[in-house]
Amino acid sequence: MALSIADQQDAADLAAASTQLLGLDVIWTTGFEQGVPEGKTPASSDLIKVGLGMATQLGKIHKGVPLLKRFADELEVALLAQSGHTKDWTLGIDPLDVPGLLREAVKHVDDHATEEISTLLAKAERLEGGQAVQGDLPRRMRGAIYLLCAAVTVGLGAFATVCGGPAGIGFGFAGAVVAAALFSQGLSDFHA
Repeated sequence: MALSIADQQDAADLAAASTQLLGLDVIWTTGFEQGVPEGKTPASSDLIKVGLGMATQLGKIHKGVPLLKRFADELEVALLAQSGHTKDWTLGIDPLDVPGLLREAVKHVDDHATEEISTLLAKAERLEGGQAVQGDLPRRMRGAIYLLCAAVTVGLGAFATVCGGPAGIGFGFAGAVVAAALFSQGLSDFHA
């Protein structure tokens, strides 16, 4: 069953949540690298908000796992049907490998998101109590989020290619350019 426009929009929202999570992780990690604020300070309050934001975004992504699994299946069909249009995409990987990478990333998120959300919430609570904590998402989770974001970006471009004629091919190519950097970092982190 093909993804509806609403499903594609929901997938785009999950890619946005992934980008938000990755950005917040940078703030969270660099905030702690600058020194853990002691006691209840504006800096510690800001870091608590960042940690809670990370937990929220990861929760959104985790809730979207069933859609992401369907997305991977539909992406595989679309890429096979349009392999002539995707051969020039410069992803650094074979576009036909993208659905499998998405499945791996989704499985990791599904298996570990609940635990990571609990860890983030516990860190925010300890920080609120004035205790020192370490920042940073686990490297493999961060890699999974990069891969998920990249695969959805490629997928939306592939669906545009299937449905959009010459303009869709242009959107597909543009999505591939953006996704290439995400795939590079995601593969590095996920397989580290």
